[in-house]
Amino acid sequence: MRVLEICRSLPTHQAGGLEWHAYDLVCGLEEQGARVTVLTTPSPASGGLVELKASGGVHTVGDQPGRYSLRFFRELGDKVAAICASEKIDVIHAQGFAGVPLVLWPKAGFAPIVTTIHGTMFSETPLRSERLASMSFGEQIGARWRYKHRLATLPLWRKFLHAGPHLVVDSQFTRRELALEAKAGIEATVIQLGIDQKRIWARTRFEAREELVLDTDGTIFLVVGRLEPLKGHALALEAMANASMNAAFKVPQPWRLILVGEGPEKQNLMALAKRLNIASHVMFPGRVPSDKLTKMYAAADLFLNPDAGSPAFGLVTAEALLAGTPVIAMDSGATNEVLNSERDGELIPPNESQMVAKWTEGVLRLAARLPEPAKDRFERAERAAKRFDRRDMARSMMNVFQSLMPRKR
Repeated sequence: MRVLEICRSLPTHQAGGLEWHAYDLVCGLEEQGARVTVLTTPSPASGGLVELKASGGVHTVGDQPGRYSLRFFRELGDKVAAICASEKIDVIHAQGFAGVPLVLWPKAGFAPIVTTIHGTMFSETPLRSERLASMSFGEQIGARWRYKHRLATLPLWRKFLHAGPHLVVDSQFTRRELALEAKAGIEATVIQLGIDQKRIWARTRFEAREELVLDTDGTIFLVVGRLEPLKGHALALEAMANASMNAAFKVPQPWRLILVGEGPEKQNLMALAKRLNIASHVMFPGRVPSDKLTKMYAAADLFLNPDAGSPAFGLVTAEALLAGTPVIAMDSGATNEVLNSERDGELIPPNESQMVAKWTEGVLRLAARLPEPAKDRFERAERAAKRFDRRDMARSMMNVFQSLMPRKR
């Protein structure tokens, strides 16, 4: 089967979850025998690329590395039609919003189109109704202004959903969200994300710490995500500060909290750590390359995911579990579909009035088990490896593609 895969930033030069998912999917489809041609945005002028072996080659469209620009969408249809003709494409697979113009304005020669939706128009933003309801009037205005492009394109998005596209989603949560945004029933195939096991599950906790030059005797708490209010980093700082002052907090010393990522909240979070008197325990390494991040997952004793933005899947939680690391996470979005075993961690229900207290209690409960026996971590990684298998994801996607092929008589 010949597949045209459309996504921004391939070969991977952005550190986002969508890019790594698309990379894993291309590799998985190739392993299943598909010939994949990639259509993506231009690569940056220098560095940061991860090699991608696509047997059909890599084509580019648009003028901005890593972004769907206006030029990208203007040129997309003609480029897709040309590739379909020259490569004899059997099916087009578009990641995210790239599928919208192809479905709404198809051109002659297009192969059948499948669109995978990871985050809906308002999931992972402050625009979801329950988030807006908790904001002041000024904060609501700010949120609407920041995401004005999404509000402006909402009618187009609904038109796309009503056009009956062949949809794939990575969680039941996303399927429910799409129905709400479309104000209609939605048919979509749920295919849970699969991850390259070799990229994550390759080191023991102690090996990872030695490679990172981290204290192997202390306790490491890890948070990964863009430093912005919705991701909940302030909550993690407050919970850790409260837990560290509790007599029940008897983790191996010294403990440290590593907040991986960049964003507009960095200075505010650094100031908060000082006010909470835990600045000496907190590290802000900024963005880290993927190979270093996988070591950090493995080195951590506990992964914290306080994201209240209703993630459509929660790739960082899956990656932490693949490294064998227990997780405490906000019960928001699709996170409970990823973290669904008490042996793997704990979910904290969102409750604005008691959030810090609930997170402090959760951290104390999980910290009481630390350090975990290597056997427990190994078994957790094995469970995750079975659940988030790239081969299963690719086989399921191939089944969707096959269902669109003309039946032989």
